[in-house]
Amino acid sequence: MNITLIGNPTGHDVQRLAEEAEKLGVTFEAVSVSSLILSEQNNVFGLFDANGRNVTNSDCYIFRGIGDADNEVMVIAKYLQRHGATIIEENTANGSISMDKLFLRAADHTIPMPNYLMIQNAQALESVTPTLVFPVVMKSTIGSMGRNVILVENAASLCQAYDKLGPRVILQEYLPVDHDIRAIVINGQYIDSYRRTRDDGEFRMNRPGNHKDHLPLPDEAISICERAAQYQNIEIAGIDLTHYNATWYVLEANTSPQFHMFETYTNKNIAKLLLEYAVSKTAANASLSHVSGSEN
Repeated sequence: MNITLIGNPTGHDVQRLAEEAEKLGVTFEAVSVSSLILSEQNNVFGLFDANGRNVTNSDCYIFRGIGDADNEVMVIAKYLQRHGATIIEENTANGSISMDKLFLRAADHTIPMPNYLMIQNAQALESVTPTLVFPVVMKSTIGSMGRNVILVENAASLCQAYDKLGPRVILQEYLPVDHDIRAIVINGQYIDSYRRTRDDGEFRMNRPGNHKDHLPLPDEAISICERAAQYQNIEIAGIDLTHYNATWYVLEANTSPQFHMFETYTNKNIAKLLLEYAVSKTAANASLSHVSGSEN
């Protein structure tokens, strides 16, 4: 079985995946998305790295750390899928999913989330300003790990923040909490979770300087996490949530979450679980393909 990771080929998570792949007897490689050349020549599909090496021979492709190459990855994933490969995350072949992480209400209103507005130009910002309750969290539509996020304290500083993060931003209701919780859901199943707490006044819980501890969730919150991943069709989901005024709120539903800290504080082997899921999905797809071929 061959598995190729396309995205960021460096870092702790990739190292862990390589370690666990060796234990499972799986051939694993990681390829930078920026190095890939997609070729469509005379109706023949090809995908090569910058050295001319063929990258179309894997059984399964995992997309992680793709940065802002959403559209390019969509094309690559779609071609690979059409040529029989198993894709994780499969949604990458259907279009960008990075923007969807905040918009669970578009799928179902039973997921409690902070209120939000999506703004795409300065005129729109001006029109909604009178309706805002400050402070409000402003997030660029491109960003992760707490980057490109500003807590706007009042209307006077709103334009300054927008000049820095705009033109396309999310304005999200601010919840005055000192913690959030990161849960991981794989193939619709809650794995575990840990809490990130701050006592330094920083509102971004996922920035350096937080305090971490293992915190398994109650059944109510587990159900919310699993439904959030399901509604967004995220196979490997990092669900950020918090508890405020006796209510569990989902803050974001993230695809391809990093798991270094998660493994450290939960003692769960996410790298192994991720690869086992990839192997089982690939085997299931191969079985379906065989049955379909036999019927034809």
